[in-house]
Amino acid sequence: MDLGWLVALLAATVYFVLMSTFYPYRDVFEFDPDEGNRVLIARTLDRGHQLYSEIWDDQPPLMSFVTMWWCRLFGWEVNHIRILILLFGAAAVFAAYDSARLAWGHAAGLATAALLPCTGYFARLSVSVMLGLPAIALALLCVWALLRWAMSRRLSWLVAAGVLMGLSLMMKLFTGFLLPIFGLWVLVVAWRVRDPQAPAWLVLLSPALWSLAVIVVAGAIAMLAVGPTDLYHLYDAHVQVPRPEHSLKAGLRRVLWMILFDWEAATLAAMGTVHMAVRRRWLLALVPGWCLAGVVVLTLHWPTWYHHYLLVSIPGCVIAGIAIAELFSQGWKPQRGWAYPARVVLRLTAAALTVCLVVALIQGKKSEPVRSIDRRREHDRFALKVMNAFAEKTRMVITDRQMYAFRGGFTVPPNFCQTSRKRSLTGNLTVADCVEAVRAHRPEQIVLARVLYPEARAILEGANDKYVLVYHRRSTTRIYVREDVANDWFTMIQDLAKQTGHAPAHDFLALQWIERGEVERAISSLERAVALDPTEPLACTHLAEVYMVRGRYAEAFEVLATARRMADGRRYLELSRVYAWRMATCSEEPYRDAVAAKAVIDEVLGIYKRPRAEDLEIKAATVAAQGRYAEAVVTVTRAIERAKERGEQGRIERLERQLQSYRDGKPIVEHVTMPQF
Repeated sequence: MDLGWLVALLAATVYFVLMSTFYPYRDVFEFDPDEGNRVLIARTLDRGHQLYSEIWDDQPPLMSFVTMWWCRLFGWEVNHIRILILLFGAAAVFAAYDSARLAWGHAAGLATAALLPCTGYFARLSVSVMLGLPAIALALLCVWALLRWAMSRRLSWLVAAGVLMGLSLMMKLFTGFLLPIFGLWVLVVAWRVRDPQAPAWLVLLSPALWSLAVIVVAGAIAMLAVGPTDLYHLYDAHVQVPRPEHSLKAGLRRVLWMILFDWEAATLAAMGTVHMAVRRRWLLALVPGWCLAGVVVLTLHWPTWYHHYLLVSIPGCVIAGIAIAELFSQGWKPQRGWAYPARVVLRLTAAALTVCLVVALIQGKKSEPVRSIDRRREHDRFALKVMNAFAEKTRMVITDRQMYAFRGGFTVPPNFCQTSRKRSLTGNLTVADCVEAVRAHRPEQIVLARVLYPEARAILEGANDKYVLVYHRRSTTRIYVREDVANDWFTMIQDLAKQTGHAPAHDFLALQWIERGEVERAISSLERAVALDPTEPLACTHLAEVYMVRGRYAEAFEVLATARRMADGRRYLELSRVYAWRMATCSEEPYRDAVAAKAVIDEVLGIYKRPRAEDLEIKAATVAAQGRYAEAVVTVTRAIERAKERGEQGRIERLERQLQSYRDGKPIVEHVTMPQF
């Protein structure tokens, strides 16, 4: 009896224990907005509402029901659901290990299991409540079952593979492109091991059984959970997504960027495929086929998100493990023929790549960008505190940030459990829908943080009730409370800001003081915000602007310069843009320094391979301030082209006014006004 799978199970268990113990997922408020969508859909489903007929969702139903049953057992807490996802991550490690072991031995299995957490986003998505990893894990288990069938010829493994693939499709339909690849592989294997005396129809029975299992499982789940009248939800929004003119080029660029992030593993995967060809061991041939088809599909698909990368990286690790395993195999003695030197070259290259990978891991170059998530966590927790301050009087909340509603225990209209950008782009969520929901449910709180943030004015104007803006962070969050509920809200926000020491809250209070004409109090609040967080971009920008209005230009530029020196990442870029723009367009000539401003914005432009419209706009202002109007015209024209690609109508109108100014030989001189909402 083959007990090798026990080692694979041990590897999966080790991964589960290490991740659940050491990975810092417990303190993350939300890894991705999709987490909020998934947990709130399951919670609303548990409250008796019907999926698809009441709850809008464009994804298959399996994960929603699994999450609901899981939480009924262990409780409605986000980290409990993340443990569920981690079980799927461990299942992926098990399937990858044992699949590589069956085809190439334990060394390949161990190398595969070790590579998986080293690739981009695998560890993070192992604890993110999203559908991609569970669907891919089930597809990989399907590969494992197919390999078991090919080696044992037991039809039970083939049927199990079909069931697993059907479950994968009912997790997320994006694994559907694997059906023809797996089906063709089953047909080829069945034909190669056929009994010469058996009729052809009997050979075709194997792929027919596999296909039937897939159809029966996926179809049964879809019909039982969705119902025949609502099946269009599973494909309607996906096919309606508008494609930009250059989507193919953008898709290819995105896929190549993701692969280059893990170039060591990608190269090892290519080498593993070569080993399969040299050794003529084709049992795992469906895995390179999976990778190749994944690259093609992701290039053609629009849009492509970071979690799609697992469609390529996970199977890629299985064949990359072969290249590493060959380092420890026999056969290094000289032999005749071309195969021996080719294998030696492959092994030496694999050794070098493995060393490069280990060095990159030690240097932290493979670490995921979690710092921005950590910074967002503080803001999210404060926003939730604001919502909870009115919880006793809140019956209903309408929000496009579902994690707020889930963590706060608020009720949301079933039709607003998912408010993704895809839903908005495809016309399945409009301002009219929001206005109708606000009028029908009269929610005590309206929290707009993502898709609906730009539509706040239109939604509030359509409401029958009056709402008060009790917290606002530009481009991030607006919290409105119905006027009859928002009693003494300003004092409440001041108390929360003092208790938590949250810099953006003091920035918000400053804007409120400005609106009330209390400029000195506003300056005090902004100085407090900058003291709490010296690199908070909005607080530093607003403090500098208030100083400029008061004529304190030296202090204003010192605030921005100090913040730039201390900041990093996105904050550094944002502060650099503000610093360069203000220095190039300053109305006080002694403080205008176009040369220094150009140096700052050139540094920002050097970070991006494709310049952004906002950065080109700033550069145009810096060269115009030096009297180089022809160059400014060219630069701002490029900025207009970039803005048109992204559909930034407001920016386009502003850039066109600047273009006319440069053509008239006039630089941009901006008189600073008090910051406002």
